[in-house]
Amino acid sequence: MMKSFRKLTGNIAFKIVLGIVALSFVFFGVSSFVLGNSSNWVAQIGGKKISYSTLQKAMKENRELILKSYGNNEQAMQYLESDQFTSDSLSRIVNQEMVKNLSSEYDIKASEKIVLENIAKDKNFADETGKFNQTKFKDFLKRSGINEDLYVNEIINQTSMLMIIQTMEIAAPVSSKKIIDIINFNEEKRMVDLVSINEKNVKNIESVSEKEVEKYYNDHKKEFSLPEFRKILLAKFTAKDLASAIEIKEQEIVAEYEKNKESYTTEETRDFYHVVFDEEKQAQEFIANLKKINQNDNKKIASQFASLAKEQAKKDLKTITLNQTNKKQLLTETVSKAFALKINELSSPIKSSLGYHVFLLNNINQSQTKSLAQVRDEIKNKLNEKKKDGALAKKISELDSELLSSSSIGESLNKSKINSPINQYNIDNSGKDPSGNAIFSQDNEIIVKNVFALKKNQNSKTITSQDGLTFYVLQVTDIIPSKTQELASVAKAIQQKLQNDKKEIALSALAHEVSAEISQNLNNLALVTNKYRLKLEKNRLMPRTYVINYQGQQFPYRSPLLDKIFSIELNQSTGAINDSGGYSIAILRDIKKPQINQQLVEEVAKSSQKLFRSDIMQQFNNYLMNKYPVKVNEKIFRKNQEN
Repeated sequence: MMKSFRKLTGNIAFKIVLGIVALSFVFFGVSSFVLGNSSNWVAQIGGKKISYSTLQKAMKENRELILKSYGNNEQAMQYLESDQFTSDSLSRIVNQEMVKNLSSEYDIKASEKIVLENIAKDKNFADETGKFNQTKFKDFLKRSGINEDLYVNEIINQTSMLMIIQTMEIAAPVSSKKIIDIINFNEEKRMVDLVSINEKNVKNIESVSEKEVEKYYNDHKKEFSLPEFRKILLAKFTAKDLASAIEIKEQEIVAEYEKNKESYTTEETRDFYHVVFDEEKQAQEFIANLKKINQNDNKKIASQFASLAKEQAKKDLKTITLNQTNKKQLLTETVSKAFALKINELSSPIKSSLGYHVFLLNNINQSQTKSLAQVRDEIKNKLNEKKKDGALAKKISELDSELLSSSSIGESLNKSKINSPINQYNIDNSGKDPSGNAIFSQDNEIIVKNVFALKKNQNSKTITSQDGLTFYVLQVTDIIPSKTQELASVAKAIQQKLQNDKKEIALSALAHEVSAEISQNLNNLALVTNKYRLKLEKNRLMPRTYVINYQGQQFPYRSPLLDKIFSIELNQSTGAINDSGGYSIAILRDIKKPQINQQLVEEVAKSSQKLFRSDIMQQFNNYLMNKYPVKVNEKIFRKNQEN
């Protein structure tokens, strides 16, 4: 189920719907909350309790919004029935409350007037002249399944949250002392005497013998094994290349509606009053007291239930009301008994993971057939997809028949009236060419699998991409078997490798030998460098960090040599450091502090504030959770956290 949900939320359109449902700035998910244990609430935010009925109503609103946008989409239905949907609905409530708390604390709220002005300037709602088009805006709201008030209020909440964050960023303080410390650290330079050693300084390296080459070849034969290659012809095309435009006529829509009218109905729901208690004894007392007050007068039982709930359970009318509730919105343990009640009938205590429930059924909202006008777009989309799938399947079937009977994929494509270029490739079983370059940026695995399942001169059937949007046909024109390269063809490469290995070993030995002598002659480096004929740079100024310019951008780079230079004391040696293909040895002679001017201070202040703001935002959530601690009811959400 979660795999299907992830696939659904990967859809851009679905993200837009969820984005409107949860437009408020998202700080947390249920998994980040502290667990509590109660039957009276599902969550607490800074002491404020969120009741079970509040969550049920939020889930109902979210469910209706998603169903209006997606109808009976299988993935949407799986999501709506999942624990994830419950968690997301609660997260939305928590985040909305958090925004309210912070807006009140900081006395910040986005102006409704400014929000409306910006909506009016939104290019998505503009006509050809660039003016706001009310019809476009209404169409957007209709497609999204929301009304104008909800849309505007959620944008106000989002904007308020961003204003709070920006206010914090602007106020981020960085002291002048801190700036000076940063400048002194970053801009400090160090003067060194630098000795460089490279392979040219290494003398009398023994040549690689034929015997060594042969031994390496025999010990590493797998390195010289060439994989099997296959030469192929491949054509790529999309669904648009296979199916022409599809027209849905009005009489088809009417016929589909009349044929399946029973499926286009609203769901039967119930209106309940509902109270939940920690202990069965409390629930029994509530029922007994209500029956004593009521005296079998069904006309008064609803008002009496509400009064007693307020008196005995401390629950107001809003908290106990569950209107237009379907079976999926109730806890599993309570559904059958609650939906078996008659109007004005009181349930016995019903046990669930939340406690002991008492229901009173106030009304049954019967299922009703939707009008054709209400479902016309839904039917049209359904018929369009059905025709599209049918036309696509028919075209693929025809193409597969052509590929099966033909020796040429080009001929098969022409007969199927598919205009697609045919490309030639030579690939191994990883999808790479003989030079090691990857050929296919997408669908590599499925293409390679089909290539290596075919015989020489055999055509494939139509291959469908993982996303179902692209199709391939291919033919294997030649098979080049795997083989081990002969020693003669690789001997030169082996000899070069072994020679380089010997040079590296000799260079490392020389560098460490020189380093040991320099340590004994720190004030007479020329004695050592002349002996080994090494390059010596006196008084070279080294920065803490190099800056590399690449494609118009600057990237900081700190080498092992620089790190060592900035970690030693005056007149100390770094030792031999592997650096840029050779070895370097530096002796620290002086430390140069930076000259501080106003321009440098301002530049460092800006960069420091940016880093500091980032650090503030990392700490912001910790502050919120301390200021407004959030708990969720472990009886409901323990399973979610474990999953």
